[in-house]
Amino acid sequence: MSHRFVIMSLLACYLLAFAIGRTARMVFIVEPQKRLIEENQALNELIQNTPQLKLPNPIMKGGLEPPKTAYTSKNFDTARTATTISRFIVTDVGAESDEKAKECRVPEISNKGIAENEDQEVHEPKGQHLLVDIANVESAFLGSEERLSVAMLELVKRCGLTLLSYHCHGMIPTGVSCAGVLLESHVSFHTWPEEGVITLDLYTCGEGSLLPFVSIAKELFAIPSATADKVPELVWSHKFRGFTDDLESEIAVRTDFFRFPIGVMMDYKEEIYSGETEFQKVDIYDVLRPHFQSLDEYQKSLLGDGSYASQNPELFEPDRIVFLDGILQSRRSGDAAYHESLVHPGMFAHPNPKRVAIVGGGEGATLREVLKHSTVEELVMIEIDKKMVDISKQYLPFWSDCSQLIGSADYCFDDPRVDAYFEDAFKWFIDRFSSEPTIEAKKFDVIIIDALDPQVQVDIVDALYDGGPFLTSLPNSLRDDGILIAQVGEAARLESPGEEHSWHRNRVKFIKTLIDNGFESVRDYEESHAGFYYPWQFVVAFKSFESRKSWFHHEALTSVDIHERILPTKTGELSLRYFDGPTMMSYKFPSKASETVFCLRDSKSEMCSEGRNEDHHDWKSPVSALVMDENKITNKIFPSTIPDSNQLSSRERMISKYFTGKNAYNPLAERDPTLLPDTILKTKPMH
Repeated sequence: MSHRFVIMSLLACYLLAFAIGRTARMVFIVEPQKRLIEENQALNELIQNTPQLKLPNPIMKGGLEPPKTAYTSKNFDTARTATTISRFIVTDVGAESDEKAKECRVPEISNKGIAENEDQEVHEPKGQHLLVDIANVESAFLGSEERLSVAMLELVKRCGLTLLSYHCHGMIPTGVSCAGVLLESHVSFHTWPEEGVITLDLYTCGEGSLLPFVSIAKELFAIPSATADKVPELVWSHKFRGFTDDLESEIAVRTDFFRFPIGVMMDYKEEIYSGETEFQKVDIYDVLRPHFQSLDEYQKSLLGDGSYASQNPELFEPDRIVFLDGILQSRRSGDAAYHESLVHPGMFAHPNPKRVAIVGGGEGATLREVLKHSTVEELVMIEIDKKMVDISKQYLPFWSDCSQLIGSADYCFDDPRVDAYFEDAFKWFIDRFSSEPTIEAKKFDVIIIDALDPQVQVDIVDALYDGGPFLTSLPNSLRDDGILIAQVGEAARLESPGEEHSWHRNRVKFIKTLIDNGFESVRDYEESHAGFYYPWQFVVAFKSFESRKSWFHHEALTSVDIHERILPTKTGELSLRYFDGPTMMSYKFPSKASETVFCLRDSKSEMCSEGRNEDHHDWKSPVSALVMDENKITNKIFPSTIPDSNQLSSRERMISKYFTGKNAYNPLAERDPTLLPDTILKTKPMH
């Protein structure tokens, strides 16, 4: 092989490699680089043609000196695409120039600086966190850094916060992100102009409530679009975060109000009223309950288009909830279950309640339920908070609506049977029913206590349930067959400790005081549909064993009593929406959880040693133990009328109804042949 051939071959390979490399460079490096340069030039031209923004400075409130801080910043290389600059706090009198305000200043730490700030608010390692999302907002507003910055500064100012600095990024092609450093913590937001959405985040370690921020944020940021047919929708939540050693402060923020609805992001949550009376903080909210109600169905119910939702709007309306000092008191969805289960079991246990007293119940619903009893001739209500009654009349009209009751007034408080006292119930009872003998005519048949829950850890609650002079006066205020009814808060659960070792200890003291003061029988029962987080417990105390006879009536007799006693309505519909005979059957005996917790406290009780809820010797009890009542059941219940000479027997442990007579079915005889129908006929009734 000649040298020339070798040289030519190597040269050809070199030239081929060079050509391939050159081509690859042009295709894979030069052209992409050229395109990047062209895109960069176009972006620079766009930025140069964009009007330079003049964002407002955050201003120190009240003429105070800005706090001394060390400002440190480290950014990505965004300078070539920046359209705004950061803004720093200035004084409201003689504000420094922007150039000086932008300087990074390292403060000198001295005792003088500390002394100057001694009167400023101390920030503990805890705080409040508020998240707000708003949809259907005007896109032009969401794309304007200037308008958004002005809104943010106004928001901070009206919330009483101190904004040290903030900066914004205008995104390409759309969207704005802004973040501000507060003396108290931070505020930030981001926008999606094309979708009409903005999300805001505010955290502060200050003591001032952030809840006013919600309505202010709605006013400043929920700008409706002039072209869209949808109104802005706001979703928000409020959380307490951090740590504190202050038990009273901890209890105050862990209330029902901040658990729900405040702490939950939900489709619909509207403040109806928020204010304070002389005695308590009142908050009323409308909410659509998650998993039970939807915003779409609620909106359809407002259209009047003939749909099912529009024809039955009451089924889709928001739930109205009432909080007193942060504690859930009542809600529209649980109104009937709570107030009817509070009032009617004890009222129907009394054969003829004429004079009734209510302690508390300022919203008027307890009053409404008592007025449904035709036997009631006089109803005394003692409520310390007159303003709460006025608030309820305006914002909770259904709670005190008696307009459908024949013989009553439109507004329950205007019923001629009602005598309302707006004063301290403790003093009212003690002044009238001390240990001295009381005129019988002034005593009550039934007293209903619809006051604060015993679990609430405040002094006034302890005074209500601690066995003081108020509870001592109650038996003196009742007639011999009188009945006391009280709601005693959240029911015990199976896993609850003994009540004296839990927040239920006031309930134990309350029941013990009733027994010590002469009540011969105390029954407790629970209702699971009252609108609270757990079943709610009630107590009925009978001044004598005789007065509790009707407590164990069969459900049929309770239904008859309801039919005979409850006032009719103008529409002909039943005025009781929840309570009936079968419901009363479920109240006759304590729950398994209630008995279990009781036995943790009193394990030596006969009930605890022999078994709860079931007496295995029941069926061998003598027939003389039966309680006999004259038959009151008419042919409205049964196909043929039961003869008046017959009797209906009922006893605490019985489940079925028994009719006397030779041909009557007697399940007792199946367990004990000595208990024959004839024996029942010959037995003298006990009352």
